[in-house]
Amino acid sequence: MTTSFLKNLGAASLLLFVISCQNAGSKELAKAMNYDFPITNLSDSAYPDDPDIGHRASGYAEPYFSTGEIQARDSSWSIAFHGLNGDTVTIGHLRFDQFIPTLPNTIKEDPYLSLLSLVNQEWNRNQVRFGGKEFTSTNKAIVRVDLARNCLNAYLWEVILYADQDGEQLPLAHGWFNFPKPLYAEFFQRFNGVPFSTYAKSLENWVDPPSKPVDLALLRTVIDTMGTTFTDSSDSMYPLAGARKRSSRRSSGPSLPHHARPAKRQHAVRDLFATRNVQPERSAAYGTGAVISP
Repeated sequence: MTTSFLKNLGAASLLLFVISCQNAGSKELAKAMNYDFPITNLSDSAYPDDPDIGHRASGYAEPYFSTGEIQARDSSWSIAFHGLNGDTVTIGHLRFDQFIPTLPNTIKEDPYLSLLSLVNQEWNRNQVRFGGKEFTSTNKAIVRVDLARNCLNAYLWEVILYADQDGEQLPLAHGWFNFPKPLYAEFFQRFNGVPFSTYAKSLENWVDPPSKPVDLALLRTVIDTMGTTFTDSSDSMYPLAGARKRSSRRSSGPSLPHHARPAKRQHAVRDLFATRNVQPERSAAYGTGAVISP
């Protein structure tokens, strides 16, 4: 019985030692996974096309932000934003896989479609709002936090804080920051299974994708075909309502590439094509359509 007791005691000690080492390792990992970054505040003179202008809460603060940080704790990620006045806003349990471009499994084996998919995700604005208990703030006036990936390159992100004013949520502060490059590359590889360097050239800077035939069989299954009619509405413009109304005044951003700056405001869809020297297609291609399943 004494021998059995000693064996059990030894096994328990070994188990405690392993758990202790694992906990120490987790703490070291958590300590290592801490990324600080500065936050830029832009005045109206520096960014005259800011869509917040004319849609702000009273007491809009500029400048407001100082720094931010991304942390890993117990396999959970959080991002915090610090104000010059000592305020701190934190979004916990953040799923970065919802922000980093990811490859659909159905096209991973097709290099061309993979490139188009990633470029399409990267070069479109992605803005997510967090409200209620989805964030914490030392400033109780803040009722909502938006985290945005703008459409200028992989690393340019934004944070917007909102306050309630007469029942409407309006921007109280707006900051711009660069997402830490090493962490972005790590996330990309983790979520896609391929190194970020494979696609970095087209995600860090705009590069016109090559024009190639697309294997539509990877994207759809044709169930039936039918005739359609086409009406050319190129001389009209999309309805300017909601976010589009605010964005209509923003023809450029604080660091918008030259190629993306139109020479004049667009008043019709045709103008949008004209900025790229492309005209809407008028061909028999619009004469038929297909019912497809995703």
